[in-house]
Amino acid sequence: MNKRTNQGYTIIAAITLPEHEYVLGEKQEQTREPKYVTWCCVNGTYYYGHYIDDKNVALRDLYERVNREIAYRIDRLNEKIKGE
Repeated sequence: MNKRTNQGYTIIAAITLPEHEYVLGEKQEQTREPKYVTWCCVNGTYYYGHYIDDKNVALRDLYERVNREIAYRIDRLNEKIKGE
């Protein structure tokens, strides 16, 4: 993975889905801002940041966001199949 940054956070993990990805960023310097953030990223634009102080909580948030998106897509696919 190429080194990417957004708003002073270095992206340290990314999970790619069709059309977008979810990423975990880590603040490299000490600031008052939370140390970690998860974002939804679409075409290089970051949305809906969840700012978190604990790395394990941030990782859990990343995986939960991806799981919610996958569940949403499965539901949409099932609705489409029922409608055929």
